[in-house]
Amino acid sequence: MKHFLIAALLTSPVYAEDTAAELCPMLGELAVKTLELRQSGVPLSKLMEVAEDNALLVAISIDAYKLPMFSSPVFIQEQKNEFRNAIELACYTAEAP
Repeated sequence: MKHFLIAALLTSPVYAEDTAAELCPMLGELAVKTLELRQSGVPLSKLMEVAEDNALLVAISIDAYKLPMFSSPVFIQEQKNEFRNAIELACYTAEAP
């Protein structure tokens, strides 16, 4: 699902001038912020209110909330790094020929 949504985003007229080098790091940061909200106990319903009809934000939020919560700062940081990399990987591979 993520791969399709990211590919659609990258090929949409709104982002046609932007490149993966510009968009993918932003999506990675969005992923980290979303996961931070999840780890701090913000209900998914609050993120869905903000996401409204943005399918990409909805997909990233749902993926973040599928991950377990941790109390250890080390585990939290590892999870943020892995989630960011997964989102950025999906983004970069969506634009790859």
